[in-house]
Parts: sequence; structure tokens; C-alpha cells
Amino acid sequence: MRASFPRPILVALLLLLAVPLPVAATREGRSLHDMNYVSPDWGYVVRWYGDEWRVDDQSSEDGFDSLWLSNDDGVFVGFQGGQEYAGDAAACLDDLIAGIEQYPSAVDPVVVVDEEGAQQIVRDPWLSWVVLLVGLPTGEETVDQVVYLDCQTLVPGEAVLSRMLAGVAASFDQHDRRFDVLNVALPRSALVVDPRSGLLGPGMADGQMPRPFPAEFVCAGFPRIGQLLVDASSAELGMMTVLDGEALTRVIAIENTSDAPLTIDPAAFVVGFQSFDGSTPPPDLAPATANWLMGGSSLITLQPGQQELLQVSYSRDDLPEAAIGALVYRDPRLAEGSVELDGCLMGGCGCGGGARIPLRLSR
Repeated sequence: MRASFPRPILVALLLLLAVPLPVAATREGRSLHDMNYVSPDWGYVVRWYGDEWRVDDQSSEDGFDSLWLSNDDGVFVGFQGGQEYAGDAAACLDDLIAGIEQYPSAVDPVVVVDEEGAQQIVRDPWLSWVVLLVGLPTGEETVDQVVYLDCQTLVPGEAVLSRMLAGVAASFDQHDRRFDVLNVALPRSALVVDPRSGLLGPGMADGQMPRPFPAEFVCAGFPRIGQLLVDASSAELGMMTVLDGEALTRVIAIENTSDAPLTIDPAAFVVGFQSFDGSTPPPDLAPATANWLMGGSSLITLQPGQQELLQVSYSRDDLPEAAIGALVYRDPRLAEGSVELDGCLMGGCGCGGGARIPLRLSR
């Protein structure tokens, strides 16, 4: 069985982790990620800041797509999607952990616990993850490294996405928002419809302990939950996912999930307004700019299985006073004539509840 992170690459990563690196400055505030990677074979999307992360390796071969990034804090991040483990995330995680345990220089790998003593490991066929402390020799010392591993079903019964994040435990900032690089936008094949809410989301056990680092679909963060495009006959046409955003700008992934071509008009992505006093709401606000990341701004036709990214921006000067609006895609082919993509475009969304329980990153 082929490991999601091939053993030679895993060994190279662990060797790199033993080399101390300078500490980089922390990015202040939020802005659009300026770099993106779309998996050629599986359609997941990774976005990051080019001044924080550098690409160490990128490849697509025999149905395996991989991307490796690192930063000046000595943190390494890896992603690989591939047809393996029959899509079973738990089997994938077991193999990754075995790869760490069998590395000859790894000293006493242990599962991390949080401040309440809960072990940081979840094994589920859809989404499995673990946080480990692994000692590695650095000169005459053994230095503990934090190694985070997870596996997510990409295609049920067929493929998984594996992720790794690793860095020196003593300088590891577990609340650093730069780790939102882990927040991958998943393709339609990796998502299921919740029968209770009707919303899309990654398959996982009810009540599963949340991942310890910034996670998808939480706290009005990015990416947002994908929205299905469904026609009057309940046939699925596609899926749209808001990947990223800043102020009145959004980056949207559009995936054709049907068996027929799907034409998309960038001008149909508008800000739709609501009225709460019975009066007529303001008219839709058209985008000030709407550009495909592949180039161009006109209508395009997506072939079955094709995915493209669109960036839309709206002018604050054109917003009506005291209006509440959302990013909406309008299309007469849809059952409701439109679908809301982002209700947080004009603010008003945020996290509720308390912070995660801190992890114990020392022995």
C-alpha cells in the first residue's frame, strides 16, 4: 500500500525539521491570499500568502497531486491527494503514524493532549487526524517537533487527501492564524448533504472533536461552505464555494458537477439586498470588477468536471445607505432563480463561544 506521504518525502521532512531556522514576523490583519494551488486530478484548492510560505515541491503524477510549503519559522506543510486506502481516512492516518514511528531517528513519538488531558486523535472513515510530539536529533540534543497529520475522504471508496503540518515544539504558536493554509476548499466529491439542514459539509461523525488548528467552515472564515446549483427538476448543475475574501472582494470556485456543459456569467454575481420594513429593497449591485483567475472577464462554459476560479469586487461608494446585502448568484436555470453564496459580505458575522483548549506541547 502506498503511503499518502511517500516515506522518502516523509523522511526528508523530518530531517529538515531538525535544522533550526530564524523566526519570521507575523502578518497583521487579513487580506486576500495571493497564491493558490488547484489539484489537477482531484480539484481541492489551497491558498496562502507568498511572503509567508514558499513552495518546496509540487508534482502531479499517476493520479497523485502533492504540494509542499515551508516558512521561515521552520514550519512545513504538505498536501497530497491520491487514489488509495479505498477512500478510508482512518486507514490513511494509521499508515502515516506508522511512517513516523518507523523512522529510525524518531524518539518516543507520543500523541499530544490538551490542558484537560484529552488526547488529540480522531479516527473516522471520513476525517481522521492526530497531533504528535516527536523527538529528533539536532546536534547533540533531541528536539521535540509538533507533527500534525490528517486524512480526509476525497472520493468515497476511492481517494483521500492527506495533510501534514510540522514544526519545532518550543517555538510552535498553536494559535497562529497563518495556519489557515491548512484550510483546503474541498471538491463536491468530498462533501455530503446533511439530511437535517440540507447543507453541504465534509462527512464526519456527529460531535467529532474539532481540529486544533484553524479549520474549514468555522467562525465565518474561509473557505465558506460550498453551495449547490440545482434546477427546477432537482438536478444538480454545479457547486460554488467562496474561497477567500477581503472587504467587498471575494474569490469563488465554480465546479461543474453535471454531465452537461455549464455556462457562467461573471455579471450574475451580485450583491442582493433585503428589506425588513416591507419597503422595496434596493436593486442588485453589479460587480465593479469580475475576473477569471485564468484570465478574462466574459462568459465561460465549463465542461463536466471542470473548475475555475473567479474574483469579484464591489464598490463601497455604490452601496445604498443602511442596507443589508449578501453575495448572490442569479441564474434563471436555478430552481429558486438564485443562490446565496456569502451572507457575511457586508460584515456582521463572527465567532461565537470560547476559544479552543490549549495543547500541551511539552512532555
